[in-house]
Amino acid sequence: MRFPRSSEEDVLKALWHAETERLIRIAKNPDTPLGFSSHEFFQGDTEQGYRDISKLCQKHCGQLSNHHRLSSFIKQVSKGQGAAESVGSMGEAECQKDSPGLGATYDLINYISAVVLIKRITKIKVLLFDLHVNSVIAVRAAEAVLSKVRESGGTQHKGGEMDEEEECEEYMRMVEANEKEGTASFEEKQAAAHCVEQNKFRFGLNSALRHILMSMRFINRSGLPATSFEICAVAYETGFEGCKALLFQYRDLEYSATSDLDKMNTAHSAFNILKQIVMHLKHQNRERVEYTNGLKTTLQWKYSGDEDNRSGQINIDLIGSSQCLQLDSMDEVITVMVPLVMTCPVFLSDFTSFRHVIALTGFIQDDVQPLAEGKFGAFFRMYTSQFDSMKRPDVLHLSEALERGLFSRSRLVRSSHPPPKEQHDATHQLNELKRLTEYMDEWVIDETCVTVSCPGYVWGVILTAVLFAAGGLGIGFSVGERINGVDPSNLATYLWVVSAFIVLVGKSMKVKEWTWKDFLRRRVRCCSVSELQSVTWTDGQLIIAKLLHDERRGSVLNIRGPYNSAFLERSPEGFSIDKPISSSTLLISGLTMLKVVTAKGHALVCLDFRRGTDLRVIGHIPDPRKEHLICEQIDILQPEVGAAADGAQSQTKYAFSRSQGLKWKRVQGIYEQMNAKFV
Repeated sequence: MRFPRSSEEDVLKALWHAETERLIRIAKNPDTPLGFSSHEFFQGDTEQGYRDISKLCQKHCGQLSNHHRLSSFIKQVSKGQGAAESVGSMGEAECQKDSPGLGATYDLINYISAVVLIKRITKIKVLLFDLHVNSVIAVRAAEAVLSKVRESGGTQHKGGEMDEEEECEEYMRMVEANEKEGTASFEEKQAAAHCVEQNKFRFGLNSALRHILMSMRFINRSGLPATSFEICAVAYETGFEGCKALLFQYRDLEYSATSDLDKMNTAHSAFNILKQIVMHLKHQNRERVEYTNGLKTTLQWKYSGDEDNRSGQINIDLIGSSQCLQLDSMDEVITVMVPLVMTCPVFLSDFTSFRHVIALTGFIQDDVQPLAEGKFGAFFRMYTSQFDSMKRPDVLHLSEALERGLFSRSRLVRSSHPPPKEQHDATHQLNELKRLTEYMDEWVIDETCVTVSCPGYVWGVILTAVLFAAGGLGIGFSVGERINGVDPSNLATYLWVVSAFIVLVGKSMKVKEWTWKDFLRRRVRCCSVSELQSVTWTDGQLIIAKLLHDERRGSVLNIRGPYNSAFLERSPEGFSIDKPISSSTLLISGLTMLKVVTAKGHALVCLDFRRGTDLRVIGHIPDPRKEHLICEQIDILQPEVGAAADGAQSQTKYAFSRSQGLKWKRVQGIYEQMNAKFV
C-alpha cells in the first residue's frame, strides 16, 4: 500500500483512529452480542463452505507470520516471528486489491479482534491489501532500524541467537549502556524502546490470532472425514471443595484440560461471551435456507453462571437437558466457532500469560486487581450430522461422557434408589457429598496414616464391656449364697474376662494396630483404605477420590501399594491403597483415560487435570518429554474368569505404569468401560 511520503503519517493515524473507534464501541458495550457476516462470500454449511474458510485462514492470515518469508530478509529477528504452516509463495493473483476474498478476510479479522487489539489489526489489514509489496517494505524498514543499532555496537553479544523474549530487551540494555557512554543518541534509545514495546504485545496477540485461525482449517487428523467433526468444551466442578476444571475436545479429537484458577477465571469470561453470541443467534429472526449438501451443523449447550443467576442456585454439575440450535450458514458457523475455540485451554494458557506480561510490565504505579472467582458451569458442543453416524462402540466422545453423567460428582455417593429416582435425586446426592466432604476435612493426615475421631465406636465398645462387668457384679450381689455349689465371684470373674475380651476384639477388629493412648482418646490411626472405610463407613472409592484430589493440594501423605500407580507421592512406607481404583473414580477425580492407537494395538493414556493443573494436552503425536500414566496392550486383557454365580458383571483389571516412551499415532476418545478397575 503506497502513499505519498508527506501523507503517510496522516493516513496511518487515520487508520489507527478508525480501528480504535471500532473497538472502543465494542468495549463500551460488553453486553452487546457480536456477529460475523461475510456478505455472502461464504455459502451454507456445506463441505465447500468449510473448505473456503480453511483456505482463507491458510492463504491470507497464515502468511502474516511466515517464518521463511521473513528469514530471507532479516536473520536477526526471524526467530521471534513464529513459523506458519503455509510456506508456499504468493502468486500475483493472490495479491490483487479486488480479490473477492479480501472483504471477507477483513470481516473475519474485525470479528476476531472484537472477540479477543488497534495497531496490530491495522498492520494486518494494511499488509493484506498488497501482502507481497507491503511485507517487503515493512521488513526493510525494520532492517534499517536494526542496522543503526548494529553500527552503535548493540549487536555485539555472544552465543549466536537469542531467545525471542530477550531479543529486543538485549538491544534496549545495549543502547542504554551506549547512551550513558555517549556513543548512542536519544533517537536510537527511542527506537529500542519502541522495539521492546512492540515485542511485548506481538507474541501474545500473534499467538491468539494464530490459534483461532488455524483452528478453522480443513484438516483430517482424526481418521474421520474432515466434515465429520465435533468441538466440545466442558467446564465443571471436579473432586471436592469447588475445584473447577475445563476439558476440551478439538475438532480433530485431540484433548486438552486445565484446572488452574487463574485460567478458569479467564475461561469464565470466554464462556460468557460465547453464551451472549449464542443467545443472540437463537432469538434473532433468521431466514432459514435449505442447502442440498448441507452438513446440518448443530450447536448444543448448557450454561449456568453467577453473572445472570438471581436465585443463587447455579447448575454447576450441568444437570438437566441441553438446548440446541442448527446453524444454517457459514457466517453463523464462524460466529460460533471463533469464540468456541477461544475456550480451549491452550488458548487460555497463552492469553493468561500474555495478560500477566502486560500487568508486570506496565507503569510502576499501576495496581493489579485480581479477578473475582465466579461460579459457573458450561457445556458447548458444535458438531455435524456426519459425526453422529460414525460413533465407535468402544470409546466415548466428550459430549457422550457428559450426557451419561460420568463427570457428575453425585456418582461418588452411592444411592439406594433405583436409577430413575437416583437421577432425580442428584441434587440430594450433591448435598450429601458436601456433608461427607466437611466430615473428611476433619481428618488429620500425616506422612504415613490418616487419624480420625471415632467417639461413637469407642464409647460403644466401652459401654458393652461395662455392661458385662456390671452384670457380673450385679449377679454376685444379688445371688449371694442362695444357690448351693455356685460361687458368684467366679461368675463375676468370668464376665469380667468376657468384658476384657470384648475390648480387645473391638480394638483389633477395625485396624491392625490401635494403641491404648489413641483408644482412650477416642481416635484411631488408619494406615489403609480398607481400615479407613471400616472405621468411618465411608465408601472406599470416595476415600481414594479424596486422596487423589488432596495430593495436588500439597498433601504430605506418602502412598504405598499395591494399587498406588495413579498417585504421584509413591513410597515403600505410608498409607496403603489396598483397593483397585474404578474408572468412574478416576474420571470424577480429574483423570480421564483416553484410548490411543499404537504399533502394538490399543493402549490407554491418562489425561491428568487434577486441582491446580496448568495445562495438559494429549494429541495425536505424543511429546517425548512428557511422562504419562499408561496401560499398554489392552486388547489382550480379558474379563476375569469365575464371575459370581448370581450374574454379577465381571471386571477387567488394568495395570498402570508411568512412561515417556509410549508412541501412538491417533487418539480415539474416552475409554468406555466404566466397570474397569485400575491397579
